[in-house]
Amino acid sequence: MIKNYLILFLLFFGILYPVSASEKGKVYLVVGSDTSIWDGLSISVYDNRYFRGALYADPAGNGHAVMDTSFRYQLRDSYGTPMKMTWWMMAGNVFRLSRNCNIPIRNNITLYLMKKYHQEAIDHYDDQLTLHYHNYHWSDVDGDGTYYYNQGLDFTLNLDDYEHTLNTFLIEDDVFPVSFRSGWHYMDNAWQAYQERFIPFDMSNAYPWKGGDYNEPTNNIIDWSESPEAFVPYHPNENNYQIEGDLNQWRLRSVCFTSIDRTRREMEKMFQEAANGNDQMVCLWSHLPQTDFLYGMEKLNEFAHEFENQYGVDFMYCKDTEAMRLWINPDDTIPPVLTVNEIIEPDGIRFAIATDGPVFQVEEPYIAIKTVYETYKRLSCTITGENQWETIESIPAHHLAKVSVAVCDTVGNQAKAHLDYVPDDLFIDNQDPAFQEISGIWTDHTSGELWSLSARKVQGPGTVQITPNIEESRMYSIFFHGPGSTTDSARCIVQTGGAIDTVLFMSPLKGTDVWQHAGFFELDEGTGNIITLENLSSDKTFGLDVVRITPLVADKFFQTDCEMLTFGEVSAQDTVEKVITLSNAGKEVMTVLSVSWDGDKISIPVHFPLTLGPMDSHEIPVKFYTDEFCKYSDVITFETDDPMHPIVDIPVSVHAMSFFKLVDNEDPAGYIEYGSGWFTSTATAYGPTSRCVLVSSSGNASYKHADFTKTLNMSGTYDIQYIVPKTVNAHNRADYIIMVDGAPRDTFVMDQNQGSGAFVSITDYDLPKNLPITIRVQDNGGNSNPNSVLRADAVKFLLVEEKFVSGTNDPEIPLDFSLNQNYPNPFNPTTHIIFDLPVRSPLHLAIYDITGRIVKEWQFNDHKAGRHEIVWNGTNQLGQPISTGVYILRMKADGFLDTRKMVLMK
Repeated sequence: MIKNYLILFLLFFGILYPVSASEKGKVYLVVGSDTSIWDGLSISVYDNRYFRGALYADPAGNGHAVMDTSFRYQLRDSYGTPMKMTWWMMAGNVFRLSRNCNIPIRNNITLYLMKKYHQEAIDHYDDQLTLHYHNYHWSDVDGDGTYYYNQGLDFTLNLDDYEHTLNTFLIEDDVFPVSFRSGWHYMDNAWQAYQERFIPFDMSNAYPWKGGDYNEPTNNIIDWSESPEAFVPYHPNENNYQIEGDLNQWRLRSVCFTSIDRTRREMEKMFQEAANGNDQMVCLWSHLPQTDFLYGMEKLNEFAHEFENQYGVDFMYCKDTEAMRLWINPDDTIPPVLTVNEIIEPDGIRFAIATDGPVFQVEEPYIAIKTVYETYKRLSCTITGENQWETIESIPAHHLAKVSVAVCDTVGNQAKAHLDYVPDDLFIDNQDPAFQEISGIWTDHTSGELWSLSARKVQGPGTVQITPNIEESRMYSIFFHGPGSTTDSARCIVQTGGAIDTVLFMSPLKGTDVWQHAGFFELDEGTGNIITLENLSSDKTFGLDVVRITPLVADKFFQTDCEMLTFGEVSAQDTVEKVITLSNAGKEVMTVLSVSWDGDKISIPVHFPLTLGPMDSHEIPVKFYTDEFCKYSDVITFETDDPMHPIVDIPVSVHAMSFFKLVDNEDPAGYIEYGSGWFTSTATAYGPTSRCVLVSSSGNASYKHADFTKTLNMSGTYDIQYIVPKTVNAHNRADYIIMVDGAPRDTFVMDQNQGSGAFVSITDYDLPKNLPITIRVQDNGGNSNPNSVLRADAVKFLLVEEKFVSGTNDPEIPLDFSLNQNYPNPFNPTTHIIFDLPVRSPLHLAIYDITGRIVKEWQFNDHKAGRHEIVWNGTNQLGQPISTGVYILRMKADGFLDTRKMVLMK
């Protein structure tokens, strides 16, 4: 009763006011996904190949499930609107450098696949496509010679790649981020300063998280510990990205919605605050590939309605830019009017850009170009008037392929403009009407990463005709992708009007990860051109997936297949070799004039100048040798007559360490599996793949094992190491059996989860040279980890100490080479010479007089191991007795050398 009177007293005197429904705040829920492809991503592989089927194309996958109306229509806000999703699509670095041939632009693989399979649903729900960027940087942080995609801790390391990503998003897919999310929630002041120029909204504040893994490979290194806790957008500070300041960009706090308990706690705080009259906004994110992604969406929707009823607060599902517009100025919904005009100059074209009012990009709009060299670049501007700019650099007209410009106003209303100087590429898939099988028995080819998930193949003769609809009469370059081909006899016939051009392929076609170039052809506008592809072989297979017809034709175009040459860890005293492929992607003959480098440990045994014809390529071996331990860096410089790429530098990095040998699961000579059920895992730690097999929980399962075998050319103590992918579901009691020449020596039981992702030492062990050494990884039936696998990836033998080691455990075989003192000594005339050989060896025994002349010798090309005795009767090579005196006995065997003094006394 006293409590009730107190409340009435406070209300009467205006100290406590109830908040009416009309005075309550609103909750804006920005729900979305940091969307990538995990299947095929390995941070230890420079050029991954990604598998898109399960995530985007599979009807049973999360991509289709989240777009299904039966699911999405269950998730509605207070106004009955189905949940809108913001798709922050990952791009750049690890995708730009991929090997995929099943998408037009590798850099944009996630965005392309989302649009290809789900654009209709995205439009239906009014979802949004924008950018998610991880600052992966291929580097060797700890200097051990092993490179990874580490998290770059200085944004300037990623600036070129980030701009490349913005360029390809805008030019190729008409997407430019008004709002974005950073990978790992990473941010630094340099990145923030760049974003302040072009992108108004950021959803990356992950308060209160701080920390990360600084051990290579570095990842998840973030710091938002100083940021605002409130679920309210704020302007960041110029000198500290975490705290509030005076920048124009807006930043919003985010929560991972598949962290269910935390999501519930944070959402209740927002509804409580809104009940007190304060609008709230949050970015709720997770990853589309996660198995609990849909469950997390259902739970956050459940929590929203629970708190809506409990606190009497409305909530709204919004796209990120929509939410920010409603927060800043809900009445401003009209995008700026953007105009782009050419400025024709003697040496090329510049561009004048104008808008009808102020835009967020005050200093300059974002302007990207694409050239006929398939390169992308951002053009800088100067301000020429109010809301007017001009580009600084003049671009030669014959280099231009496309120009794109993006601006937005301060509430996120966006305008874009595109100028096309050449037509778009045409990609004609086997499922397109323009693709017609004319002859032969064609069947489905479904293995590998294919365009639209299928291709066609023919065994023996067969013909396909392509009838493209050409937008503009001009020269085009034609490629095709032929997975599964074994043919060494095929042809491409291009017919345009009355002209016919034929290209023969009399050597095996290129593999799955490479486009096969057919040639340069003048094609006419319209559908009158016919491209015929034929298999001429009587018994070999021709596979065909997609044909690419591109107007991007350069005169001379120098390319290399790598941006840097990473040898990684190499063994001192071993010569190792890498290959760089030099290509001319132009239509004229090109010359690589010279190659140079600074150091003395690499060599390139190729004569320059080197001539490359149109679309020609040449493999250049780069050899490295050193007899010392060192970390070696160099730069290989190619000079060419390509006017756009006259100088191309390839950095070289090598870590030469103690002698070692390594066996990977992809080594056909050194790796063998036993037992059924082995399969390739996309999880990797060394090389592009690893292997694994489901394991038993009891009983003898030794039939499931894998052997890593190598012959060592130095005898001594070795640190034996293995590596498997970073994992928690691997065998926790795997046998690692050391075998010498097929005979087991020792067994060590290892938990494959401990230290996974890096090399783990099994033991130091004495191993002989010139005999096969096998490390057998075996399921012994003792695993206690349910639903786990036995993993096999790579094994390393690292020399710790060079010394003689016997190759056998036979007690009758000595452990070391030795030459015993002859007996009797002095002798007359007979003595016994005894020596030990631990392994089969070439052997030379000789007796010298004091002048150094050979008196008697024994030569064996291959003497068996064991203890041996020779009886010498004091005669020379001719059987003649020798005189009294001092003689020297010398033994030489497989690097072993020793002497003894002998006295003949008559």
